[in-house]
Amino acid sequence: MGFDVGHWRLGAVAARARAEKPLFALPKNEWPVEFDDHPSMAEALSLEKRADELYGRISETPATTLSGIVAKLEWGEGDAEITEAVIADLRRWVRARS
Repeated sequence: MGFDVGHWRLGAVAARARAEKPLFALPKNEWPVEFDDHPSMAEALSLEKRADELYGRISETPATTLSGIVAKLEWGEGDAEITEAVIADLRRWVRARS
């Protein structure tokens, strides 16, 4: 799971870098006022948005099994937001068994 999301995010960052490179190569007086408004940025921004949405779904969706909780913790690799979500998931899991 982490592999796919991580690669989505890396792909989005790479796409942004590829889209920005020719824009920064323009003479400064020809730079767009907002780089994000330039057509070459559309794909990069779309990928970033989808990667962020996927990350959000993973962090917000409660894990209901112990293996799901562990997988979510491993996927988060120390990310504070994911760790907090895992703690909440674990508390729910323990309460359901009490």
